[in-house]
Amino acid sequence: MPNPKSRAWSHFDGDRAPAAVALLASCSCGWTGEHVQTIDRLRTIEANEREVREEWNAHAVAAATAPAESVVTDLDLILERLTADDPRAALTIAAVLERRARTVIAAAGEAARAQGDSWVLLGGALGVTRQSAYERLRPRSRQAR
Repeated sequence: MPNPKSRAWSHFDGDRAPAAVALLASCSCGWTGEHVQTIDRLRTIEANEREVREEWNAHAVAAATAPAESVVTDLDLILERLTADDPRAALTIAAVLERRARTVIAAAGEAARAQGDSWVLLGGALGVTRQSAYERLRPRSRQAR
């Protein structure tokens, strides 16, 4: 019998507990995914979870970035004022931010790929297509060829 507190669908295999028949992503914030994935007992856990996991990841990215939007808005206002008051200082700060952003994007993209995120998800996080995300974030060893 699985742990009674477990929500892992794979524990509900029909032998030790009632069989899970479908997967649906949901969040404590109240969001529920639109895609119901019927469980195929002949497929691997990963294959059964793939589409639901991608839907969840897209929600998680959106939820995680929501607080950042206010920070970006504040930064935009500061830079607009600085551009009017001291354009050279604004240019210097923007250049520093641009370099830092490139570093963070590369590191975060590499980490996301290592965790199994798809190019579609990475493109969504960057606001570009999956192909553009691949071209921007593909492994360095392939870029050198």
